[in-house]
Amino acid sequence: MEKKEKTLDLRGVSRYTIIVCGIGGNKMLSQLSAASKVVGVKQSAKAIKSGRADRVYIALDAEQRVLRPICELCRQMQVEVEEVATMAELGDACMIDVGAAVVTVLAE
Repeated sequence: MEKKEKTLDLRGVSRYTIIVCGIGGNKMLSQLSAASKVVGVKQSAKAIKSGRADRVYIALDAEQRVLRPICELCRQMQVEVEEVATMAELGDACMIDVGAAVVTVLAE
């Protein structure tokens, strides 16, 4: 598997984990298909603001102007943020046919 590197400026985000792996290589990512979740920036922002977000996954290849407000919201609401290598990988993990910049797992 080819490793990709990308720098993402997330200063101020408190809890932060980096995941760079294949879909089957990460248990957390593979559980996204069955998790209660919302996909996309707008729906994720609503879930985070309302306190329903448990964890947020962001794609490293998404535009920073899209991710920065989500990461700031997560910092304010103390929601854990995890990175995934690509939008395609995140979309595949959610079993959708397109890539996803942001996926939010909802609290149970």
